[in-house]
Amino acid sequence: MTFFSYILLATLGLIIGSFLNVATLRYDPDGGFLNIRLFGGRSHCPRCRAQLAWYELIPVLSYLFLWGQCRHCKQHISLQYPIVELLTAIVFVAIPMRIESMSYMLFAGSVGALSVAHLLVSALWVAVFVLFIALAVIDLRHMIIPDFIAIALGTIGVVLAGVMQWFGGFSPLRGSFMGHYAMIFGFRESIWVNHFFAAFVGLIFFGLIIGLSRGRAMGWGDLKLAGALGLIFGWPDIVLVLMLSFIIGSVVSVGLMVRGRKTMGDAVPFGPFLVIGAATVFFFGFRIMSLYFGSFGVV
Repeated sequence: MTFFSYILLATLGLIIGSFLNVATLRYDPDGGFLNIRLFGGRSHCPRCRAQLAWYELIPVLSYLFLWGQCRHCKQHISLQYPIVELLTAIVFVAIPMRIESMSYMLFAGSVGALSVAHLLVSALWVAVFVLFIALAVIDLRHMIIPDFIAIALGTIGVVLAGVMQWFGGFSPLRGSFMGHYAMIFGFRESIWVNHFFAAFVGLIFFGLIIGLSRGRAMGWGDLKLAGALGLIFGWPDIVLVLMLSFIIGSVVSVGLMVRGRKTMGDAVPFGPFLVIGAATVFFFGFRIMSLYFGSFGVV
């Protein structure tokens, strides 16, 4: 892809990120994620209700030009706006680059087939990460993971598996973000057995946590998300996703308690940690496994 192509992708990402802000800020847990009524009417300041002009709606730039304040009431504008827009722009650029760099791990076949595979797989992974961003924001704001997002992620996972199967990209040496280290853990004969087994592992693991804690440690939304991540990442990648999620979640939770912002009895949304764990495996899974096994002299 050319530099101009990445500029176009980044611009599209900013636009989609602006839409995500609307979708997540207006999200009503009782009304669904894509409730059309929530998107009606002109954009306005959530505090003074003043309608916003077009030049106040330019992704990221408007926030910078207005110094993070509403032009009408001078109240602070949430940092969520530029952060979500920038993250979405990064997703639209970084995902295709990552898929292209991992072609030797993910695909097999002719060069012509690879170009189509890159396009399809990149588009599907961009959709996954856009939903990740929406999920993380909603869980942070409302302590809930919408069923629509979990179902959409699981559906994309099944489609991804089908695309990989079509282009011959799954084998003992391909189809994992852990590279050849995935061979150690088995289940490399069939992509469908692999991914559905991973979903089963995620569901059982979180089901046990929910059952043993009687619903106090995790919620049903986390369980559904774990199953969807299994369908997306397959086995054994889902294990690394879950491990990193709990490690990152523990570090952040301890940090919040040390700073006095949380206590042992306070609930912390776990969806964002699952998203961070998944993103880490997507971008750095092979490197993490190389460092780990390299410490034992295994390459």
